[in-house]
Amino acid sequence: MPSKKTDFLKKIAFISNIYSLSSGILMALLTTIYYFTFGSGHTPVLIWNYLILLFAMFLGIRSYQQKKIKGNITFKEVYISGVFIGITTSIVFAFFMIFYTKYIDIEFIKNFVSINTLINNKDITNEEMKQIQQQIHSITPFAIGIYAFGQLLLLSLFLPLLISVFYKHQK
Repeated sequence: MPSKKTDFLKKIAFISNIYSLSSGILMALLTTIYYFTFGSGHTPVLIWNYLILLFAMFLGIRSYQQKKIKGNITFKEVYISGVFIGITTSIVFAFFMIFYTKYIDIEFIKNFVSINTLINNKDITNEEMKQIQQQIHSITPFAIGIYAFGQLLLLSLFLPLLISVFYKHQK
């Protein structure tokens, strides 16, 4: 007979995959639409990604709560559910960003680094421009994917705390 812990992890893994794949695909779709609308060099709209991740976590946790007997859900279950969804979404979006910077927006790294440098420093010397060129060549699509993964992962550790506060006040 399976234990409660095993049952919990199976349900969370199933729910996590459904909501995280959906949110990762939606993030990828919005990033691609943004590229075709505004062109190269722009960062994917982070606030959209954060809101999509929050919404996916909320829906996934709510779905788990509705499947559970009596609908009671603990802080631990909320947090673990949210982190599972966040990690899987982060992985999906990281793979998309690798694909995106390698095949869709080939000039992404060059334009992004150049635009950010120009915004931060109005007066750039030739020596600084050479350093920027070296920086551009050292950044790879894999590094962009790791950066996207890390960004969403950090958020995935924080957002479940906010959701658990909501569920605590809901009881």
